[in-house]
Amino acid sequence: MRLFVRFEYETTEREVGDLFQPHGVGEVLICRHKHSGESKGFGFVEVERPDEAIADLHNKMHRNRPLHVEIAQDRSRDPRRRAAAQEREIA
Repeated sequence: MRLFVRFEYETTEREVGDLFQPHGVGEVLICRHKHSGESKGFGFVEVERPDEAIADLHNKMHRNRPLHVEIAQDRSRDPRRRAAAQEREIA
């Protein structure tokens, strides 16, 4: 299952993977600014045991900032996102 994770901006994919390793980590994706490539301070993690991961890591301090961990929302059906995608296709 995919989790949404908010973390300190300097956190690397490897660190996120290490944090979630006990919960069956899969893919780790850190969202980055399009032009600068710098982290936006959040990302997504695929895990096998999401309930355990949330219970273990939500609000845990990492790099002097609490982690925020929750089930990722499926935003593909959000009408605002669809409209923006259609505008990009037209342009």
